[in-house]
Amino acid sequence: MPLNSIPHQTTEYDQFHFKMQKIFLLVLSCVLISTTAYAHSRAVSGDVRSAADDLPLSGVTGQVKGGSGTNGQYKPASDTLSPSDIWKKIGFFFAPPAEYAGQYRAYRSPLKFHNGRRVKTRANWKKRRIEILTRWTKLMGEWPPLLKDRQMKITDTVRRDGFTQYRARFNWTPNEGTQGFLLVPDGKGKKPAVITVYYEPETAVGLGKPDHPNRDFAYQLTKRGFVTFSLGTTEATAAGTFSLYFPDIENATVEPLSMLGAGTGLP
Repeated sequence: MPLNSIPHQTTEYDQFHFKMQKIFLLVLSCVLISTTAYAHSRAVSGDVRSAADDLPLSGVTGQVKGGSGTNGQYKPASDTLSPSDIWKKIGFFFAPPAEYAGQYRAYRSPLKFHNGRRVKTRANWKKRRIEILTRWTKLMGEWPPLLKDRQMKITDTVRRDGFTQYRARFNWTPNEGTQGFLLVPDGKGKKPAVITVYYEPETAVGLGKPDHPNRDFAYQLTKRGFVTFSLGTTEATAAGTFSLYFPDIENATVEPLSMLGAGTGLP
């Protein structure tokens, strides 16, 4: 049955989408704060340069340990932060506010079967996982088979400050293509990688509209050493439909937000 024939579909989708945005912003905040805390725990050394001509002063080097500063003025910390000190600064981001702690309301534990029976063994959990997937699929619609051996075409390459930006096109459903931006920071060696998803891919890499500030998630992560792949639906955003519909918007059989997960899923 097409999803657009289900009553209250838009309201439920909007609420779920809003919740997912809040979760993403919370995770992003944790990543950025953890990165800052890590930087504060490191020692940095190098040449001391003259303010007059920016040339290194012969025989003079300097070293500072984690600290902070504004307007170009660096304030060194008294000592390197220990792991426990770092956790004191960021730990509260990993727990709900006190007034909501333990308040699950109508949300059930995933360690209970739908009939209320508790999961007590690994064998129980395997069965429970199947039950979760089956019920989820009934609610959200069944994904089409994930695409294998996807071919990505690089259509543009731009050097930016400290990283390279690649514009890439690929198919993310059996009948629809899209484009995204792959940002690769300078330097050799292995790097952590993140897929960022927004309405369209330009905003997350810092190329969005001026009236959408503080949403350049991919850009900020890349400046901190992450390889990022920014995805979104440029055409759907321009059309005001803002999502991914399968097989098409008039006959969608999968929740649009769930379909975005299928589109970004890697086989």
